[in-house]
This record gives sequence, C-alpha cells and structure tokens, in this order.
Amino acid sequence: MTEDELGRLREEIGRVTVEMAKLFVRRAEISSDIGRAKKELGMRITDESREDQLCDIVLGAYRRGFGGRNGGSGSGSTVDPALAEAAISRLLNFLLSESATIQSRHHRDGEDNPTHLSVFQAAKRLEAEEGRQVIHMEVGEPDYMPPDAVATALSESYGRGHIRYESPRGVPELLDALAEYGSKRFGASIGPGNIAVTPGGRFAVFAAMSALLNPGDEVITVEPAWPAYRDCAAYAGARVRAVQASLDESWMPSIRDIQDAASTSTKMIILNYPNNPTGAVLRPDIMDGIMEIASDRGIYVLGDEIYSEYVRGAKPWRSVASYGYHNAIAVQSFSKSHAMTGLRIGYAMADGHVIDKIASLLSLCMTSVPAPVQRAALSAVGQDVSDNARTISERLDALESEARKMGMEYAKPEGAMYLFARVGTDGARLAGRLLSEYGVAVAPGSGFGENYRDYIRISAAREDTNRLIEGMNRLKSMLDGVYT
Repeated sequence: MTEDELGRLREEIGRVTVEMAKLFVRRAEISSDIGRAKKELGMRITDESREDQLCDIVLGAYRRGFGGRNGGSGSGSTVDPALAEAAISRLLNFLLSESATIQSRHHRDGEDNPTHLSVFQAAKRLEAEEGRQVIHMEVGEPDYMPPDAVATALSESYGRGHIRYESPRGVPELLDALAEYGSKRFGASIGPGNIAVTPGGRFAVFAAMSALLNPGDEVITVEPAWPAYRDCAAYAGARVRAVQASLDESWMPSIRDIQDAASTSTKMIILNYPNNPTGAVLRPDIMDGIMEIASDRGIYVLGDEIYSEYVRGAKPWRSVASYGYHNAIAVQSFSKSHAMTGLRIGYAMADGHVIDKIASLLSLCMTSVPAPVQRAALSAVGQDVSDNARTISERLDALESEARKMGMEYAKPEGAMYLFARVGTDGARLAGRLLSEYGVAVAPGSGFGENYRDYIRISAAREDTNRLIEGMNRLKSMLDGVYT
C-alpha cells in the first residue's frame, strides 16, 4: 500500500465518522421525542422485547450484506464476521443505553419516579420546615448505635496519629482482620490482597462496575432490585438486562430466564441476597446454577451482600466468595450490620486481578478511606451484632402481623430489613399521600423496577415496634379512608 492509498483510506474513514456523528445526533433527537411520548402515554422507559427486536433487525441486516465493502458478512469482507457481530452488539448496547439515559430525563423531572431516597428527603423537609413528626418506614438506616468500641476507636485516632494518608486498598491491620473474618465467615481462602476498603458498600458496587465494565457490555440484574445497579451500569455505558422475579415464586428468579438473558456481550451478573427490597434469600440450587452459568461463560458475578448479618429463618445463605470463582466479587459493609451508615465504610473481596482494578480507581478518586474511620471499622470487626439482627427480626414480625390483618400480599422476608408488599394501587401515589396527609414515609415499589408499581417497601430499620405498628395503622386508615 502506498502513502496515497493510506491517505485516501483516512479521508474515507473521516467521512464515515462524520456521517456516524450526524446519525448519532439525529438518533438522540428521536430518542428524546420517544421519551416525551412515553411520558405522555404513561409508558415505561425500558422495553427489552423492543430492544431485542431492534438487535435482531440490525444483525439480520448485517448478515444480508449491508456492511463491509463486499457484502458485510460475505466472503469478500475483510472483517471477520464473528468479530464484526460482536462489535455491532457492543455498539447496539451502547446506543440502547444512551437512549434510556436520554429518555429518562423526561421521566425524572418533578415527582414522576420517586424512590426511597426522594421520599426520605421529602420527609426530612416536612420535619425541618413544618415541624411535622414523620414515621420513617422508607429507608434502611438503623436507629440503634454502633458498638461502643467504635466510639473509643474514633476518639483515640487523633492521639495515636491515625490522621494521615493511607494505602488506597486500606490500612494493613484492617485488611488482615477482614481477610481473617472473611475466610471464617464465608468458608473461603481470602488474604489481605483480596480486599479493597471503600467509602461504603455503595462505592464498592460503583467501583467494581466502573472498573470492570466497558461501553456496550451487558449486565444482568434480578428485579426488583436496588436502583443504583441500573444507574451504575448506565454510568459505565453498559446495558442492563433485567430478569423479573415474582411474588408468586417467592421472589426466586428462573435459571432458564438468566440463561436466556446471557449473551456474548454479558460481562456481569449482579446478585443481591438477602435481597433489597424483598428480603428473599436464594435457594442453594438456584445460587449454584447461576454460578455455573457465570463460570462456564467467564462472566463476573457481583454479590451485594450487605444484609448477610440479617438472615432469618431456615433457608441457608451462601456468599459468592465461597465458590472460589476467580471472577466473583463480594461486597460487604459496616453500614447495616454495625449501624455505621454515616461513617461510610465497606469493602470488596475478590481475586487479586479484580482488586487491582478497584484499587486503581480508588487511588484516582479519593486516595483512601479516612484513617480514623478505618480504625473504627477495625474495632468493629468481630463484634457481636446478633442483637441487631434480633431487633430487626422482631420488628419484621410485627410488620407481618399488621400486614396480614390488612390482607396485604407479600412473601415472608428471609433476611434484610424490609417488607415488600402488594397494595393494589399505585405505590408512588400512595407514598405521596401517605407522607403528606398521614405523616408516614414508605418507599414506592416502582423505584425497584417498573413492574412493581403496585408495591411498597416498608423498612423496619429506623423506628421501634410501637411506631411501626402506628405507621401500619395509619396506612390501613388511609386505605380504608377513615383516618382521624
């Protein structure tokens, strides 16, 4: 090839790139129009059947010869068909993710899609601006205090000089303690090099997804699910494929559905058990099946396990770390188990190659978790927190008792700190009226997935049993229309 020929190719790729940019802008404009129309028609943003149909149309067109200089996937093309199809799939996933982001802007104006956090913020405004007393049943923030050892460690940090920069992975003493704890707790071989300390479990999830996902990758989640998984995937440019669990199946996902959702673009499966918002704990056979699918295909498994200290009932719970799978990431936190929400400390456990990527992101973003907070966490490792689990279990028993009296539909929570119940009406509308008129805050089910609009999540974390019962009585009065 001569330099002139190379120059002509460069000119051609420039023209093609300009046309692609024009088409991308036009596509974004159409996506915005679709988002506006969906809002007016009351339709959900994500339509996976339509997305799959579009993927089939595009790949089918490629196979019939739209691409390449000599017929796309035909014998005259200079691009390997398998590589081309994989690249087209990644591009489609990126475009679909961008479309969802653009369309969601129309739905996030005002109160169109309230979440547990937006309800919490509205409740705090009522308390601050109007002096209202609100019964908080919307957030998973424990009302009890951390272990006494945490207060001692925080107060001693200054005197002991624990106020300097630390390693992005965490202070060595904490890494050693967490490795020992994780090995015993999860039946795994975990060393200090398998752990990265993060500012809360939320950042561990974000860091893992940001470090491991690329634009165009696919992520499988099981819904109902904590909304941050979709948000983190969107930030990374990845497309979410949601497997829907149902109340009728006690919130157990189908292995077949997960197999069908997995494709050559699938990079990660996210598991959150005990589950927020349902309290479900996976059956061992389903957990084994998911891990087998992941290991056969080399897919990352991100286990958000921050409620593992709150397992209740007879069903056994197993961490993703216990499988010895090199692409498994287990996320833990001190927020729920030790009531250390405001201290913001959690950690990820994974193979060294994964921890290296997470640690690089931590180093870039924040240097390290504050040293006094890490010393507080060190003091909390191994502390007996069984009283916390008993407290939440007793409160959930009380919530269940009241829910049964009201005829609400739910599956018994086997863990976590929530009751996820079907209420027979729009949960977001119910939550708004319940807060403004009755002074009770609950989380709308739509925040955990579009298919759960007639559900609410009721938290047992922030109020004592008597206040929870009062909140349920007000909910019943509202539904009956006789509150006084």
